[in-house]
Amino acid sequence: MSDELLAASAQEIVRRIVEGDCSAEALVTASLARARRLAGLNAVVSLDAQGALDAARCIDIRRRAGEPLPPLAGLPLLAKDNIASAALPTTAATPALRDFRTKGNAPSLQHLMDAGAILLGKANLHEMASGTTCVHRLANPGSVRNPHAPECIAGGSSGGNAAAIAAGIVACGLGTDTGGSLRIPAALTGIVGFRPSHHPSSRTCRYNSHGFLPISPRHDTVGPMARTVADIRLLDDVLSGMPRLAPTPTPRGLRLGIASWFWSALDGESRRPLTRALERLTDAGVELVEIELDRLGELNARVSPIINLHEPLTSIPRFLQTFGLDEDNRRITLEEIVTQVACDDVRALLERTLSREQANAYPSAIHHSPALTSYLQHSFKTHRLEALCIPTTLIAARPLVTPDSEQLVIGGHHVSRFEAYIRNTTPLSSAGLPSLSLPAGTTDSGLPVGLELCAPLGEDDRLLALATALEPLLEAPPETDLAHLVNELEGGTVTP
Repeated sequence: MSDELLAASAQEIVRRIVEGDCSAEALVTASLARARRLAGLNAVVSLDAQGALDAARCIDIRRRAGEPLPPLAGLPLLAKDNIASAALPTTAATPALRDFRTKGNAPSLQHLMDAGAILLGKANLHEMASGTTCVHRLANPGSVRNPHAPECIAGGSSGGNAAAIAAGIVACGLGTDTGGSLRIPAALTGIVGFRPSHHPSSRTCRYNSHGFLPISPRHDTVGPMARTVADIRLLDDVLSGMPRLAPTPTPRGLRLGIASWFWSALDGESRRPLTRALERLTDAGVELVEIELDRLGELNARVSPIINLHEPLTSIPRFLQTFGLDEDNRRITLEEIVTQVACDDVRALLERTLSREQANAYPSAIHHSPALTSYLQHSFKTHRLEALCIPTTLIAARPLVTPDSEQLVIGGHHVSRFEAYIRNTTPLSSAGLPSLSLPAGTTDSGLPVGLELCAPLGEDDRLLALATALEPLLEAPPETDLAHLVNELEGGTVTP
């Protein structure tokens, strides 16, 4: 019964709890047991077992008393460990914050818990949410493994949530995204990751994105991760507080933009399943419209790297001072954090931040930012597009042992591994547009790939309706073989 429960969708879980087919306590007990059984995935940093069981028992008492239950009643979830949580430390997977406690929950997490969701624990991430692999140099928290291939990465920076959802520890979770951190791990693990509209300068922000250790407040947002679009919508209803207005369209006649800028550098192994995905869409009557976005890279280069390197100077200290539980927490400095950072790639990025090398370029980046958004917005209008259709990443999951400095030649282009993962997602983030990665099949070696849909600013509801219509047309990855996965993790067949 427990395996059947954990394989169910979030919608089905809530329905069964509300109708009394299963108890919230039994479900939380099963989730905790699987989290411990799959500890070798390194997906979960910490568990609040007692708090989760107490919350579940409260839900069960309310149901037996005949009280109306909230929309997420009894649903266990994980929060990425850069999101403030009163019950557990918020470590950002970095040594200097291993004991950092916050004086409350992030508003987004609190919204979900007020709606009946149960915080099972905190999910692992790339250190300081500043990378795409979730590979760690320290044994604790350890590198996140991909449930489909435990010798490979799960992606980042929200990789712990992605791995836990794909492995059935929970049905959904709350992550964060600056340049692709929800969508990249979703693509590599075969789940759904949704980045909502987040454009502070136009006050178009679907979710409250305060309360987590930031990189760039202009680009940072929380977002849900789940195995299905329906479950993303379930969490979106609560996080946005907005009604669903857009009807689910029929695929025939939908216009999706295909820009060579996103597709030309795609790795051959990933190209095959994604080509099949496009064929499935066209067979269903979707019209794929070829468009040009040749200036996208140039426009993004003027904005994204500059803002994302400069804003941590003030955003991280502000978070520590605002959310720190006591004076010891609030006194931690960015310099102290950087000196203890374990991952070489993260330390290099933050040392550039501390050097203030982008200070002079920052005003110009802010000035150019609207042009990036306008450029993409214009393409939707000009070509009458419902959405852009994009490979989420240029490559599938790479082995955990791959060096950070790995260089790849893809489609005649020389790219770093970091660029291969973040190239297609970052411009959309910097423009503030809503986007969502859907599972779209697997490579010949069985690794999941993702197809990303990006809609105009503020059209989140329509994007989710569109994704609902297209999801059944795509090839979902096979379910994780739990017995085989446990054997690999416990049997020592995976290289640490």
